[in-house]
Amino acid sequence: MKDLFHWLPDRIRQSAWATLSGKKVEKVTAQSFLAQLEKSSQDRIVSSVGPSFYKKNFPVAAKGPKWKDGKPIGVVDHYTASLKLTGTLSWFSKAHPEANVSSHFVIDRDGAIVMLVNPLEEVAWHARGFNSEHIGIEHVNAGLLKKFEGNFFYLDRLLYPKERLHLIQESNKEYWEPYTSYQVAASIVLKRWLIEAIPTLMRERFTDHNHLDPDRKRDCGPLWPLDNLNNLVFLWQDGYRFSWAGKEDLALADVQTFTAEMYKHA
Repeated sequence: MKDLFHWLPDRIRQSAWATLSGKKVEKVTAQSFLAQLEKSSQDRIVSSVGPSFYKKNFPVAAKGPKWKDGKPIGVVDHYTASLKLTGTLSWFSKAHPEANVSSHFVIDRDGAIVMLVNPLEEVAWHARGFNSEHIGIEHVNAGLLKKFEGNFFYLDRLLYPKERLHLIQESNKEYWEPYTSYQVAASIVLKRWLIEAIPTLMRERFTDHNHLDPDRKRDCGPLWPLDNLNNLVFLWQDGYRFSWAGKEDLALADVQTFTAEMYKHA
C-alpha cells in the first residue's frame, strides 16, 4: 500500500500525517494548509483535464456569493456517481453550464484532494437549500449500481467496467462501489483542517446528501462510515490505529469493523 498522502506537496505531507494521528494545528496554520492545497489543486486539475481545457473552463462559475457572517456551519459529504476525477471536473466546469453545480472539494480514489471553490471565502452549489451554510466534499465513487441482465450500471445507464466488478458490495439487496482508505484518510485530515480554520463549523452539521435530501439523493450510501468518521474527526483520535488504514477498498465488513473499533475506543 502506498503512502496515504503521496499526492501532497512535501511541505505539508508530514503535517497531514500528524493531523491524521490526532495532532491539532493552530487556526492560522490550518488556513495556510488550505491555501497551499488550493495552489496544488490547480496542477492536479490541469493534469487531469489538460491545459487548454483548463484555460477555457476554469475556475468554476457555479459558485458564490461570499459566506455571510457566522457561516459556514457544516459539511456535506457526497459521491460523484462517476468513475474518474476527470469526468467530475468536466461536469463542474464552464463546459457544462446546464449542470450548474460545484463543490468546494473533490477527493479522488487515491486520496488526492482537489479544491474547486475556496471554503474560506465562497459558497459552492452542491446541496439544494443548504449551500449557504455548508461546505461540500465530493468523493470519486460510482455510488449506487443497478443490475440488469448480468451487467451493472452507474447513473442507471452507464456500464460499470468489468475490471472493477470484484469491488461491488451488496447491502440490503442494493449494489454499491466501495470507497478507498485513501479517501477516508484524506477526509479525516481535510475536515480537521477545516474545523481548525473555520471555528463556526459544528459537529451536528456534518452530514451527507442523503440525510439532507432523502427523497432525491442516496449519497454517500452504506459503504461510507459517515457518523463514525466524523466522530473520529472531532475526537482527534489517531486515525491510523484503525484497521481500515491497512486496506485498499473498504468493503461493508470493513465499515462494520470500523464501527466496532470506534465503539471500543470511544
